[in-house]
Amino acid sequence: VHNGGRTNEAPITYRKYLYLTIKESKHNPIGTQLEITPLGLTNSKRNANDGVVYFGLHSLDFKNDFLFKAEEGVNKQHLEIKFDKERPGYYVKNLNGSGVFIKIQDYLNLKNGVIISFGTNHLLVTIDNNDSLDQRESISVIKFKAIYGPNKGSE
Repeated sequence: VHNGGRTNEAPITYRKYLYLTIKESKHNPIGTQLEITPLGLTNSKRNANDGVVYFGLHSLDFKNDFLFKAEEGVNKQHLEIKFDKERPGYYVKNLNGSGVFIKIQDYLNLKNGVIISFGTNHLLVTIDNNDSLDQRESISVIKFKAIYGPNKGSE
């Protein structure tokens, strides 16, 4: 990499690895560990080395790095995990699936459209920012609406 005519610098090498361990699955062996590097999944089915790992069902339409056997709630291309070089870290995104649910240990900033799931309860987050008469104050109201489960439709 050329640096403004001054010196040549070696490209940055990222050594941050992500490991996923299967804890519960109907079809995949419990304890299987997936190793994800900044280039992608080790022993990937797709073998693209592009920093993106796709998870989903076997499909002629999509090439996934890790395959799940057909079961309810898993789609052809369900989610991706991507390494971002600009903000060195791994990021997960739901693609065409029914959702990706993450156990959180710390506070998470709630945003419109986020679904909070626990047990058989699924709550949709809507944030309504109401400006008060005093311009220095702003009140945020967070509303939860059950979209699935035994309390469907209640707020």
